[in-house]
Amino acid sequence: MCNWKKWIWPGILATVLLTALAMLMRSGAIEQDLQAKALDGLSANHGWAQVALDGRDLTLTGVAPSEEAVGEALRIAGDAYDVRVAKSEATLLPVADPFALSAIKEESGRITLTGSVPSEQIRAGIVEAAKAAGGGEVDDQLTLNRGAPDGFSDLASFGISQLKGLVSGKASLVNTDLSVEGLAASTDDFSAIASALSGSLPGGGMLASSSIVPPAVSPYSLATETSPEGMVLSGYVPDEGSRAALLEAARSVSDNVTDRLQLASGVPDGVSWPDAGSFAISAAGRLLSGTVSLSGPVLSVEGMAKDADAKSSIESDLANAMPGGVSLGTSNIELPVVSPYTWSFENMEGSAPVLSGYQPDEAFGAANVEQAAASLGSSQPVTNALAIGAGAPRGLAAAASVAIQAASRLLNSKAQITGTDLMVTGEALSDQAASEIRARVENGLPPGFVGKHDISVRTVEAATMLDPEQCQQALVDTLAQNSIRFETAKDIIHEDSYALLDRLAFLVKRCPTVTIEIGGHTDSDGSDEYNQGLSEDRANAVRFYLVHNGVFVGRLKAAGYGETKPIGDNATEEGKARNRRIEFTVIR
Repeated sequence: MCNWKKWIWPGILATVLLTALAMLMRSGAIEQDLQAKALDGLSANHGWAQVALDGRDLTLTGVAPSEEAVGEALRIAGDAYDVRVAKSEATLLPVADPFALSAIKEESGRITLTGSVPSEQIRAGIVEAAKAAGGGEVDDQLTLNRGAPDGFSDLASFGISQLKGLVSGKASLVNTDLSVEGLAASTDDFSAIASALSGSLPGGGMLASSSIVPPAVSPYSLATETSPEGMVLSGYVPDEGSRAALLEAARSVSDNVTDRLQLASGVPDGVSWPDAGSFAISAAGRLLSGTVSLSGPVLSVEGMAKDADAKSSIESDLANAMPGGVSLGTSNIELPVVSPYTWSFENMEGSAPVLSGYQPDEAFGAANVEQAAASLGSSQPVTNALAIGAGAPRGLAAAASVAIQAASRLLNSKAQITGTDLMVTGEALSDQAASEIRARVENGLPPGFVGKHDISVRTVEAATMLDPEQCQQALVDTLAQNSIRFETAKDIIHEDSYALLDRLAFLVKRCPTVTIEIGGHTDSDGSDEYNQGLSEDRANAVRFYLVHNGVFVGRLKAAGYGETKPIGDNATEEGKARNRRIEFTVIR
């Protein structure tokens, strides 16, 4: 009979050992499974957390960013299936107060990050923002700390993103206060950064300071363009104060101002940009259309002035009132085109002769005044009311000369040019004069002009007759206001004297009872014989003119006195001019 006690105990012992080994192996698998489940739940938002398992008892470890993070991580880990007990042995990050971060960009594009971040996840986002803003190279010196305000991540990324538009600079955060400084890469970048910082900041942030230096541009320019629609300012200003000053100046001369100015550095040395810009705007305000521009310290003007006075005032300012450091480049100021182009000369009895309408330049009007004065004498100085205007028809000067010559020979006359049409009205002092004036108006104009007239003749019968004394005084008075002119060294009467001779002929007709001597006189230049002959020829030329205009030939005598009766000093030009004369003397 066998002894069962000898063989049963070894079997029992083996079974126990195998069971214990199986249970130990089963426990390790369970712990690994629970750890994997817990870490999977924590991985999304709690990368800092680690777990250790003792059976189904879980211990949370790691450096947590906050108490709240510890509590949430412990809850997530404890929710893992089959975890019986979850406890925390996690520690907390140190507190940073204030919570600050700084990003410094070098000209090479390298960005250095210093300061605090609340988590590795946020660190990764900030580093990516720095790479995008700097071109890729980032020196990450950030440390993990607690105390980040709400919205810190969004505000930090926003601030760092502004470095993209800077050649070099710095973006820094102190809690929720953002500061940005540096040199803008371009005027567009400057405007973009200024616009971004002027609005609401992400994460509830506040702008503590902004010191963005605009880029330097060359040439530093400003353009003021004006038109009937308004004024447009473009180019550069060094600061907002200068912009405000220029806009104020523009709005004082234009009701519609468009601001296209950009901030940039690079103002030329020695130039006050607000003063130079205001000068340009003032000049542009007197243009109907055109541009006044500054390229560095050089100012140029191109356009059409509002009127002649505006053109004159701009040119005066360019010559005498340029701002310090500014020089004149080009100046091309045109006058507005007048259509229809009008010009007139009016000579009414008892009133001063008047020129009115438009002239292409000052010299044109001066020539008109000189011709009218030569024809009419000094009794009534000519009033020049001509305004300068562009668009004068070709040949206007010649047409105006014909008009003045015709109107000067008439009483109560007016010569009006409208475009290329001339109309002359008034009273002639003889039929012969009327015929000559009509012919000149019809046939004496330059090509393209058409002359018309409405000329009557004043009769002597309608005038008061004069006795010999009255006649002599009237002749003296008339010649005192003007003199009969001849071609140099000839007996040909100058046409400017036709008006005077017409009046003398009419005056002689008002003296029907007298005989009149026409005496010719010369200066002392030339021989006695030559001067005697010239004086006689000129006296006869005048006698012929009067007879041709209706004076009875028997009432006129011509005499020449040469240089024998001077009234002025022949040693002076003024004296010689006085000695060259025709005198009318009542002799019976």
